Amino acid sequence: LGPINIAIEAAAMDELERVTGTADFQVEHWHVMFVKPGYVGPFRARATVLNPRGQVIGVEAMMVDAGADDRVIAAVNATFRQVDR
Repeated sequence: LGPINIAIEAAAMDELERVTGTADFQVEHWHVMFVKPGYVGPFRARATVLNPRGQVIGVEAMMVDAGADDRVIAAVNATFRQVDR
């Protein structure tokens, strides 16, 4: 279950950086729902940034089993706060 969280967090951080132009974020809240096991693969994680201009930025992310018609394996709702370096 750890690799699923790591892959989804990486997708979330990549999308945050793409949308906002910075990777300086810290997770404030992370809620993961494991839906079904993946059996076929490849497995893909993807994320969507919800409010890129707020103090707290929401992200929805999921991991799917691409070899099983993109069946959802896990879904995440998360919030991130930008940090100063």
